[in-house]
Amino acid sequence: MNYLETLEKLPVDIIANFRKTGRTSAISPDLQQYIREISSALEISRYEFSVTRAAEKLMLRYPDLSLSTAKSRYYDAINFFHVDNNVSNEAWDDRYADWFDDFASICVRAKKFETGYKAKTKAHNIRTSKEARLKPEDFQAPVFIVSPKMKPDDFGFEKKVCIKLLLNIRMEDIVK
Repeated sequence: MNYLETLEKLPVDIIANFRKTGRTSAISPDLQQYIREISSALEISRYEFSVTRAAEKLMLRYPDLSLSTAKSRYYDAINFFHVDNNVSNEAWDDRYADWFDDFASICVRAKKFETGYKAKTKAHNIRTSKEARLKPEDFQAPVFIVSPKMKPDDFGFEKKVCIKLLLNIRMEDIVK
């Protein structure tokens, strides 16, 4: 069993208390170090979008980690602490578009106008595609009112076609 599986089995109160105080006797020292590492990885993930750069920053905090282990800690932090899974796609699109707007501003200040224009265009495309996206509430299920008084003719079926369908169904039943 790896650290993440062990961590997921622990009560949330113990983990939260350890993250707040930094001390506990309920968690082994190895797992305590793992929690510290993924907590740091979570902090880094808030402002660093590149996995490799985030892993390198994590290695600066914890020099004993290799690059592959640091990347693994980064992914574990995202999987364990990521409570944003219930956030709507629209909210993620807004966040991503805001990031492109910020990037465009930085590019303009650095006199990289072409890159800034591309970033601003990308932000605009994200926002307009969000508006054009179909939403589940846009659809309504059709309402069918069926009663024993209704006949197939009321639904648009011709009598000849209905008789042929009935004969085909009966013939298939007989063959089986």
